[in-house]
Amino acid sequence: MSHRIRLALAAILLITFYAAVALTILIWVTLVVLMFDVSGSVYATTLPVTGFLFCAGTAVPVYALGDAARRSLFLVDTPSTPSMEVGRSRAAALHALVDDLAERLGISEPVRIRLHTTVGAEAVDEDNRFLGLSAGTHVLSVGLPLLAALPRRQMRAVMAHELAHLSLRHHRVRAFTLRLETSLTVARESLISFGTANGLVGMYVGLPQAMIGIYIRLFRRLVQPVRMPRP
Repeated sequence: MSHRIRLALAAILLITFYAAVALTILIWVTLVVLMFDVSGSVYATTLPVTGFLFCAGTAVPVYALGDAARRSLFLVDTPSTPSMEVGRSRAAALHALVDDLAERLGISEPVRIRLHTTVGAEAVDEDNRFLGLSAGTHVLSVGLPLLAALPRRQMRAVMAHELAHLSLRHHRVRAFTLRLETSLTVARESLISFGTANGLVGMYVGLPQAMIGIYIRLFRRLVQPVRMPRP
């Protein structure tokens, strides 16, 4: 199966997830309104306690699903290692090297450089939103041990490799796949946590938890071959 087909199927899976979440919220809100309407009716002799308990018990699963959808849209990508940005005045030669590589690779946006204390390097499109489809800030994080140990030619090759990911838009694929999986995982963990803490909620988390688990397995199977490799 080609990468484009895999990404297209993953996008379809994402759309169906959003549709399922929207439908779930709509049904829940409609049910709540209906319960209040029934209880306030002049013909009502008793309160629909069962209906209100169902609404109360399902409120947390509905919230967890909605929060997962929100997270997948608005979470931002950041470097995985804490780092400190260095300006041109403090690292002129390093900036000149990155500028030259960016120009050769057709990267028109400026690339910020950050240094950290671990061995490794990575390039991300930071602060982008909407599953990585919106533009962000190009950030190249470089480990100080690499700068100290590698000769200039090898260091240039490492940076070219990372910047090539930005040039080829691999970070967009990573943002799209990683954020949705992270959001679904957080939703599943929230359901487990709330279901364990509250008996009423625990009665209703089984089905959405199973559905999210299926989504996660399908999504991983589809996108694992096209994830941006990490150093």
